[in-house]
Amino acid sequence: MKRKIEQFVERNYGNHPIFYSLHDYGLALKHAVGRSHKINHKEHFNPFFIIGSGRSGNTLFRTMLTQKEEIVIPPESFVLGKAIRKYKMTRHMEWEDICGLFISFFERHHGFPRWGIDAREFYQEAIKIEKQNRNLEYLIHSFFSFYGKKKKPSFTRWGDKTPINTFSLKLLDQVFPDSQFIHMIRDGRDVVSSYLDAGLYDNASKASERWMNSIHTAKLFGDKVGKDRYFEVYYEDLVNKPEETLQGVCNFLNISFEPSMLNHFQGIEGLGDTKLPHHKNLAKPVNKSSIGKWKQRLTEEQQTIVTEKCKPTLHQLGYLD
Repeated sequence: MKRKIEQFVERNYGNHPIFYSLHDYGLALKHAVGRSHKINHKEHFNPFFIIGSGRSGNTLFRTMLTQKEEIVIPPESFVLGKAIRKYKMTRHMEWEDICGLFISFFERHHGFPRWGIDAREFYQEAIKIEKQNRNLEYLIHSFFSFYGKKKKPSFTRWGDKTPINTFSLKLLDQVFPDSQFIHMIRDGRDVVSSYLDAGLYDNASKASERWMNSIHTAKLFGDKVGKDRYFEVYYEDLVNKPEETLQGVCNFLNISFEPSMLNHFQGIEGLGDTKLPHHKNLAKPVNKSSIGKWKQRLTEEQQTIVTEKCKPTLHQLGYLD
């Protein structure tokens, strides 16, 4: 393989320094090898993705679902969209290099230690994947399954809970055409209040824009993929009528409801990110106290900014008459 690439470079580039760019390295591989690694596996997997704006009860929802023995959801991945984009750019490279690049996105992120797994151990497994399975869908599935086997050997299905993935839905759909998406929705005023309280945003205007962009992006995607693959869960319903709401979610995912899902606060220690300061309420039973907190937390000026900026979306979702 190495000699084939060297011969291609000698014929077409000589010693021209442009070859040393990543683009030209990929181009050389494409011509030398004559093919690239595929995006999809021959038999699609069916993970599910919890999407929407942050501070919408996503982590609470994750702790409820993971009470089931067959469900595993790691801490937020943060870089999945970036890793998919990079694969599409470098899919002509050697499989070992592709695996290394993929894993490096996760390993370099400051939040990855919360997963509690050894990425290099997975690398040794990934490079041994059989040739007919060397594609992005299988690689990602193998990575999340590696986490699942370490944390909950009984699992049969994995999910992802990363709000930022809301802006990579097209990519996720391309890789996992049989996947499902659960859109967590919460009153934008409470979301903005929670963003500010957690220190994740420093002004109400930017936090409002994040909430609106997340809502609109997810809803447009939902219209495209249809009700068999897209499902909406309102945070207010989740805390006011958790059993009924979870029953609907379980029907959507084609899994059984279990009463243990209502005791989300039990056994959360092993989930990796539940001890973060902005997740402090996870150790308590579900309560309604977080609904409407924006009225006390936001200043009059902030309330005006959020209401005016988000008014059409709040009205569309039923939060304003």
